[in-house]
Amino acid sequence: MKKLFLLFMLVLSCKNQDNKLDASFDSSNDLNQSIIVLDDNWKLDIPNSWQERPLIGSAKFIAENKIDGVILLYNDNYPKTFTEFAIEYIRDLRNQGSKILLTNPVTINNQNFIHLKYINQDILVDSWISIKNSKFYILECGGKEVNKNIFEEDCNMIFNSLKLK
Repeated sequence: MKKLFLLFMLVLSCKNQDNKLDASFDSSNDLNQSIIVLDDNWKLDIPNSWQERPLIGSAKFIAENKIDGVILLYNDNYPKTFTEFAIEYIRDLRNQGSKILLTNPVTINNQNFIHLKYINQDILVDSWISIKNSKFYILECGGKEVNKNIFEEDCNMIFNSLKLK
């Protein structure tokens, strides 16, 4: 789990690279429309203003908006309980120097999550974590704290669209 925040930092540091759009993203759509991203275990709706990026490490999905903001989705097998996962995740964030600003249980689409908001240096991240069918899920969305008005609304919309199968 320690690589999760490091991966997020890596993606933010690579924001200026030219990457091709994935075929699942149609840039001809109206900016108010969203793009549905599917996997065997999850589904997300992403605003058309976000672009998919190549995967790095264990991330299952990476996208960024055109100004500032990155979203990452992870999922993998996890044999322990949701409580053990949450404690381990928070401990890893703190060990990496993150300041936890918020922890809040939420339910979206009949699935329980813990919503965390944390900051590390000038990077502000909303993170939603859950376990379903012995798999962990982490949806992280954020960017530079000074630009939070650019990405926070999208992050919440994206999370509210998340469906785990």
